[in-house]
Formats: sequence, structure tokens, C-alpha cells
Amino acid sequence: MPRRFSFSFSIVGLLILILLGIISASAATNTVPATGASCSTRSIRANDLKPDECASLNLINIVTTDIGTDGNSLILGDVTTDTLQGLGG
Repeated sequence: MPRRFSFSFSIVGLLILILLGIISASAATNTVPATGASCSTRSIRANDLKPDECASLNLINIVTTDIGTDGNSLILGDVTTDTLQGLGG
């Protein structure tokens, strides 16, 4: 009797291990593809960056040099620029 019991126990244990292997293998292949649902892209315009003092102006472009244009431009200087020239804008 003990020999038959150990054989049955071994078969049941083997079936449990096989079942656990199948479950873990199917869970490992269950992947969710990446989506762009939480990502949004929007370009930054000159009016988005203007200071409060320029609220009444409609800026048309961003200039990154020290010389502007004849239109309403947002001129961005750097640490080396001492003088900004707006020209006609």
C-alpha cells in the first residue's frame, strides 16, 4: 500500500508542476502593447513664452539672436548678449 500511495502522490505532484508551468508560461506571454494614450505633443509658440508685460502684443515668432525682426518677435538673449535690438518690431 505505501508504494501505491507514493506513486499516486508522485503523479499528482507532477501534474501540479505541469499545471503551474503552463500557467506561468501563459502569464509571461500576456503583454500589453505600449500606446501613446497618455502622451500629447504641442508646439510652443512665442505667445506661450511672453512675459506678462507683453500681454497686449501678439507675437509672431521667436528670435534667438540679439537682433529682432520688423514684426512682433520674442527675442531671447543669453548671458553673453548685452544689447538686444528690436528693429521695427
